[in-house]
Amino acid sequence: MTPEELKQRVASTPGIVLYFKNDKCAPCMALRPKVEELIQSQFANMEFLTVDTVKEPSLSSAYNVFANPTILVFFEGREYIRK
Repeated sequence: MTPEELKQRVASTPGIVLYFKNDKCAPCMALRPKVEELIQSQFANMEFLTVDTVKEPSLSSAYNVFANPTILVFFEGREYIRK
């Protein structure tokens, strides 16, 4: 996926969570299932996407993500939460 494709997907999705991680990050691996389960159980209409910052550095740089894990929440294309 290119940065432009991801930005288009974020803009066209009513609610989306981007989870930036890498496979060598222990907190990333421990936190991801919990966040994904929370989104699926409490916010079923939201989409959950995982972005590997090692495999796709252009996506993380497009969103100014420089630490793992980072969670971005968007509603109607606007960023509301960055943790």
